[in-house]
Amino acid sequence: MNAVLKPIKAPEVQFEAMGPGWLKAVAEIEKTAYTHPWTQGNFMDSLNAGYQAQVLIGGAAPQAELLGYFVAMKGMDEVHLLNITVAPAHQRQGWAYLMLDALALWTRGQGIDWLWLEVRVGNTRAKSIYERYGFKQVGKRPNYYPAGLVGSTQREDALVMSLSLSRATAEWALISTNASAPCYVTWGFASGNRWRPFYPQRERLIQCLTVLKLLLIQ
Repeated sequence: MNAVLKPIKAPEVQFEAMGPGWLKAVAEIEKTAYTHPWTQGNFMDSLNAGYQAQVLIGGAAPQAELLGYFVAMKGMDEVHLLNITVAPAHQRQGWAYLMLDALALWTRGQGIDWLWLEVRVGNTRAKSIYERYGFKQVGKRPNYYPAGLVGSTQREDALVMSLSLSRATAEWALISTNASAPCYVTWGFASGNRWRPFYPQRERLIQCLTVLKLLLIQ
């Protein structure tokens, strides 16, 4: 007897503005992801300052999971990424790139062509992600981050990286200027208990449009 394979229903994956109700869950992930995490107060300060802050959620209530989040500050002619984190249980699945897509799309929607960030010199994994996305190292900030044990006077240098969105492809221009551009609703698939993004590389941005429309009008 041949087994009949049933198609896997794609789970809902969406961005939502980070509000006070998310801060406890965000802070818990932050503590599991970093040795020197942001505090709940740091996130609250960012919200009070009006920074762009989004959470990435997988699944539907009441089983929805927090996959990741990012916080960015809009300047005069640049957007500065302050924090981007994927929950440890969902790392190495592509969600960091999806959040960078969201941030880049929102940045273009604000009429800004530059993204900037800092990353620890020793964080080679994050640096590799940023480089693959297109960020270039443009400088270094000595003794920028706390290092060592909590309470230690040790410091770690930061690499300064930037990304020019003005060099983007035609797809970027289409999406950032046309809110009615075609989009797809298949966001991902479940593999056991793991979430995984599911979109062809070349059409990645267009597929993101369904969820990211909200970001364009904020």
